[in-house]
Formats: sequence, C-alpha cells, structure tokens
Amino acid sequence: MCLIGVIIQFFDELYIKYIIDYQKIRNDQYLNFCEKYQIDKNNELNQDKFLKLYFLHDLFTGSGVTDCSSGGVLKIPYFWHWLNPNPRHLILRNSDRVNLTKIQPPTKISRYNSFADIDRIPSLFLSDLCKDDADYFHPDCGEFYTFGWCSEREMSFCLLLSLLGYEGKIYQQGIHVSSKFWIEFNDKDNKLVIIIADVDNTFDTIYWEKGNSNEKSIWLDDFGNGEQIEWYNRKARSEVEIKLVKKIIISEIATLRIENLIEDFLKNTDYYE
Repeated sequence: MCLIGVIIQFFDELYIKYIIDYQKIRNDQYLNFCEKYQIDKNNELNQDKFLKLYFLHDLFTGSGVTDCSSGGVLKIPYFWHWLNPNPRHLILRNSDRVNLTKIQPPTKISRYNSFADIDRIPSLFLSDLCKDDADYFHPDCGEFYTFGWCSEREMSFCLLLSLLGYEGKIYQQGIHVSSKFWIEFNDKDNKLVIIIADVDNTFDTIYWEKGNSNEKSIWLDDFGNGEQIEWYNRKARSEVEIKLVKKIIISEIATLRIENLIEDFLKNTDYYE
C-alpha cells in the first residue's frame, strides 16, 4: 500500500511498514544497547524508541563533508557553505538550469543575496525532499531533491523528530554540530533509565551515554559553543517552522520514490536476510 499524507504521518507509517525487515539490521545493536544500560529488551516501547531513531537517522544521514557526497537511504548531498568561492553557486534549478545565484530567496528569508546563499531552514529542506521532481542540479553530482551541510541537516532532523515524540536539541562542538536527544527507557523493574543519543547526520554515527534525570532543564539549554548555535535551535523549535512542516504533503510519486530507496537499502544491507 502506498503511503500518502502529511509528512509526520508519512514518516511514522513508513517506519511501521518496514519495521519487521529493518529490525533484522539493528537487532544486535539493540540487544547490546539493552545489556550495556540494563534496559528491558522485551519492552516494546524501549524497542520502538531505539529502532525508530535509528531508522530515521538511516534515512537522513550523510557520509562526510565532501561536496556532493551523499549517504543514507535518501542520498541527500552535502555542500559546504559560506566559503569563497561558495560551491553552492554552481547549483542550478533543475527545471530550467538557471543558476541559484540568479534566483531571489524566499520572502521569509529575504535577507540573503540569492537562493544559493540561504541557510536552508527545516520547512525548505523537508518540502524540497518531498517534491515530485528534483529541484536541483550540479554539474559534478547530477540532480537531487534537497541538500545541506551539518547545521541544515540537524535543524530539519531535530524538528522532524520532535514532531515524532523525541525531545532534543542541536549541539555544537568546534565547528561541527549534531543532534542530541533525551530518551527515557525502562529497566526490567519498570524504572526510568535516561539515555542521551548523540546523532550525527553528517558522519553517520549515533553515540549513547547515560543522562541524569535531575539535570534535564539544564541539559536542554546547553547548546555548546558557536556563533549560530542558538539560531539553529530557535529554528528547530520555531512554531512558525513547525506549522509549515506540518503542512507538507507527500504525493504518490514522492512516496513511491522514497519507498523504493528504502527497499533498495534493505536488500543491499549485509544484515538483511
């Protein structure tokens, strides 16, 4: 059955549709995770929180910081930004091959010089991903639907996961950012175990560590250090952006494209049986 609807419902149902096959890929990691942190492996909510996070990460992750490099299921390319020369100035609008530097930015982010220069906020990043046709073309990497470097990827990922029930933030260390999520699991006695997931959608990693239940409010507002990190978090938590993302519709064409990518991923993964 083809899944069509608003973006949040779509990704939720996408997970449900493929969870049986996807579980084969991540089951060993889940069992090792449960053993390490004394989490009840038979608790369905525990399993769902772990696997859904990994599933969405596998969809959205990249593979490194080389221009045009893409990874993960959705093959979203990475592009550096704010360099001279800016590699994004070579990107064209796919429909007519007009350079993005010749296109005015959207009204809501009109302070930028051109569409090539914008910081790609979640509503743009995700709506481009869900279009029927690829909007962009680059002479070195062909056509693609959406793109972004670390901060743009994490703003969209963090906002999307917040709408799917995860509580998180974007965190900066040095010049790089990742997403961190505060997740409550249960042990065999049904006591809470706080685990923090550090999800990096540029370098394709997830790291786990124990959290302290008494420090949640402090943790949520600790963004690390960086000139733009508070802006990234404002956008990831913006009511305006949330409303715009909630209105994104997945068409039948886009649905089939994404489902085909997932099925190719499952068939070509070493763990798949």
